[in-house]
Amino acid sequence: MAEPAPAKSEAPAPIRFNITGSAPAPLTQSQAINGTVYFTCLDRPYNISTWDPAGTPANVFVGETNDYLVCVLGINGPYSFNTSVVNVGDTVTFEPNPPSSPQRTEAGAKGDVVGVKGTITITNVRTP
Repeated sequence: MAEPAPAKSEAPAPIRFNITGSAPAPLTQSQAINGTVYFTCLDRPYNISTWDPAGTPANVFVGETNDYLVCVLGINGPYSFNTSVVNVGDTVTFEPNPPSSPQRTEAGAKGDVVGVKGTITITNVRTP
């Protein structure tokens, strides 16, 4: 009798944020720790500042530097989570700002809003 095939781990579908006028849509989303994220800048380039769950500026995505992603007009990504910064169950915050705006700081994250903040809750690895 044949043995059943072992379960395969499938990569989760990527999530996508559309950005217009510094506002991401949707504002909140969840993604598996092994998933990817895309940012689509529809009206101009943006710097997407990121914060860890404690509200501290952080390089949330692999390859990110200076606590923000540089996103050109159009589709940007895929970005994967930096597992040395985030874990399953964490909620990270991001905010798109035009490149001419000063980069956000930890103090700015607590209420001095330049753009509109969005969040991503990180879930466990998804399997079929």
